[in-house]
Amino acid sequence: APRCSRDEAEISPFCSLPEHQAPRCSRDEAEISPFCSLPEHQAPSCPVCCGPIRGLATRLPSCQRSRSAVTCRLSGTLLDEDNPPLVLPSGHVYAEAAVLRLEAAHGGGAFRDPRTDDVVTMGSLRRAYFL
Repeated sequence: APRCSRDEAEISPFCSLPEHQAPRCSRDEAEISPFCSLPEHQAPSCPVCCGPIRGLATRLPSCQRSRSAVTCRLSGTLLDEDNPPLVLPSGHVYAEAAVLRLEAAHGGGAFRDPRTDDVVTMGSLRRAYFL
């Protein structure tokens, strides 16, 4: 039986590799979040959420990642020590740079959360830490 379906072969460079050289992936090795299938939780920078690739990507096996990166849902920028994640009272997490842009657009001191439409003061934000 072929290792890859026709759809997988179209977008995966690993399908042309011999079996012993291809990365080993299976659906059992990675957890897929239930949020991935909900339109309100889809991120525009995620290949599985992206319209043209979504149908193909959802059928591909998931691989374990030894290192992951967390990005801001608003700006798509990496959340790290230079652009730390800030938690809003609603529980949503955005990059500091994105929050500062929202604050500047709102007039300073507060901003409107684009997901809940609540007015959020800068003093109500808490920094998040990922281990």
